[in-house]
Amino acid sequence: MSSWEGKSAGSVLGYRIFVFFLRYTHWSVAYFILYFVAFYFWVFKRKTFKSSYRYFYQILGFTKSKSFFGVYCQYLSLGKTLLDKTLILSGLKHPFTIDHDGAEHFETIIKEGRGGMIISSHIGNWETAGQLLERINYTFNIVMVDAEHEKIKSYLGQVMGKRNFNIIPIKEDLSHVFLIKEALSRNELIVMHGDRYVGKDTARSMPFLGEQAYFPTGPFFIAAKFDVPVSFAFAMKETNTHYHFYASKPIRVQLRGNAQEKQQIVSGLMKKYIENLEKIIKKYPYQWFNFYEFWDR
Repeated sequence: MSSWEGKSAGSVLGYRIFVFFLRYTHWSVAYFILYFVAFYFWVFKRKTFKSSYRYFYQILGFTKSKSFFGVYCQYLSLGKTLLDKTLILSGLKHPFTIDHDGAEHFETIIKEGRGGMIISSHIGNWETAGQLLERINYTFNIVMVDAEHEKIKSYLGQVMGKRNFNIIPIKEDLSHVFLIKEALSRNELIVMHGDRYVGKDTARSMPFLGEQAYFPTGPFFIAAKFDVPVSFAFAMKETNTHYHFYASKPIRVQLRGNAQEKQQIVSGLMKKYIENLEKIIKKYPYQWFNFYEFWDR
């Protein structure tokens, strides 16, 4: 088991190429190219292949052949969601539609006037859903690790059109916590992913799909610390042109008591998140995009 290194695969050149095809050809052309890109990763990225294969074979219990080809499907799903995200956020014409289960819960959070936390995962395509759900007119603040490729983020920022979210980078000096507090005071929504950590000192081992795995405590601690409503949300791709959005009913937990009681409160919130994540993964196994040794083996 190893923690995430804070970086994602890809290059600025790769994004430029696909943005070119999205702008000057039909989106299906870019999709066609993805089949070859996914094949390259499937054949040559041995480290991520092994991790993904074990995810399908040992964790989900797929057959060896289904696990082998499942890794390719996982790479392909990731490529499609990245293309969809780029196409939608750049303001270009797109064919995507979306159904939702629970989008009204965001309205409930906003009506309380305290802001709220949306805890998601590296699964599906959350940012895309935020643009497709026209009824969501709130400001989102996406908290992400600053170790992501800065050049890629800068380039995507140039091609993206109108968006209803801000980026809060996670800093070692914890300045992001103050930005989160300010956003909540403006009755805005904070979006954090709850399935990656950098360093075990900020993570906790939890039961997940039948085995132990480490999850970051930060998102859950912040939600309890500020005593704001929390919803677990996921946006899943069902066909090439259709998404399905899921959001759980908001819950609130308050960080109180002695140190042991506070730890139990955080663990309880993490457990609820993991239960929701497990249901989504079992329904959409090829759309969970953590290509490293996730489980504590």
